[in-house]
Amino acid sequence: MNFLNILRRRWFLFILLSTSFYAIIAFYSDYDKLVRSFQNIQVLYIPAIVGIVILSLFLKSIRQRFLLGIISTHLSIKESFLIFNAGQSLLITPGGFGSLIRTHFLKEKFGHQILKTAPVFLVERYYDIMAISAITLAVLIIKKDYTFFIPITFFILFLIIILLILRNKLLFQKTNLCLNRIPIVNKFVTNISNSHDSFLSLTTKNSILITLPFSIICWLTDAVIAYLCFSSFHTNIGFLETTWISFASLLLGSISLLPGGIGVIEISMLNLIVRNGINLATAFAIVAYVRLFTIWITTFIGFMTTKYILRKNSIKT
Repeated sequence: MNFLNILRRRWFLFILLSTSFYAIIAFYSDYDKLVRSFQNIQVLYIPAIVGIVILSLFLKSIRQRFLLGIISTHLSIKESFLIFNAGQSLLITPGGFGSLIRTHFLKEKFGHQILKTAPVFLVERYYDIMAISAITLAVLIIKKDYTFFIPITFFILFLIIILLILRNKLLFQKTNLCLNRIPIVNKFVTNISNSHDSFLSLTTKNSILITLPFSIICWLTDAVIAYLCFSSFHTNIGFLETTWISFASLLLGSISLLPGGIGVIEISMLNLIVRNGINLATAFAIVAYVRLFTIWITTFIGFMTTKYILRKNSIKT
C-alpha cells in the first residue's frame, strides 16, 4: 500500500474542496475589508501560536503513549510523538478515522498487531469528543448561557451510554461491522471484534479518571490557540467566547463525519462570530486563520512525519 500516494490524493481532494468553499465565501465578502483584515494581523502572536500547536501535539502523543501502555504496547516519548504526528496526516478524513494509519506503523515498525492497537485510537477519538463536549458545557455554565445547555448535556449522556453499550462484547462486535463500512477505516482495520479485551482495559474507571482530565488539558491548549488567532485580528472577544465558537463548531464538524468537518465548521464559526458584531469579511479571515493552525499545519506536519517514517524505514531511537 503506497501511503504517500494515499496522502497526496487526500490532500488534493481536501485542498480542492477547501479552496472552492473559501472562494465562495470570499466572493460574498467585502474584498477590501478581507484584504485589510489579513494585512492587519498581529504577526507577533504567530510564534506563540506555533509553539502551542507543537505543545498540543506533544501532550496528545503522551496520552497516546499512556493508552498504549495500558495494553502493554510500550513506546519511547520520541517514538510516540512521531507515530502520533503520522496519524495527523489523515486527519482530513470522515470523523478523523484516518488516524488509524497509526496501527499500520505500529505493526510494521514494532510488530504490534492491529487487532490489539486499533481500540486505542478509537477510544482516543472518544475521549477527544468527550473532552471537547465537557469544555463546551463548562464554558456555557461559566457564561450563564443556557441556550445550548440541554442539547450538549444530552449529547454527553449519549456518549456515556455509548461507552456502556460498547463494553458489551456482542454490541462491540456489531459496532465493528458498522465501522468496517467506512472506507478509510476498512483500509487499516479489517476486523477489531477480537479487540474487546483491549477496549475494556482502556475504559476502566481508573483509565477514564486519568485519561479524560488529561484530554481536557490537551484540548484547552487548542482553546488557547483559537483565542490567540482571534486576538491576532484585534477582536475584543474573550477567551470563553472564542472557546465556545471554536469548540461548538468543532463538535458539529465531528458529528457531520465530513472530511475535516469542511464546510460545517466554517459556516458554524462564521455564524457565531458574526453574532458577536464582527463583519463577514473579518469573520471569514478569522475562520481561515484558525483553520490554518488547527488543521492545515497539523496535517502538513503529519504528512512530513509520515514521509520521514516511510523513507527512513525506522523510527526507533
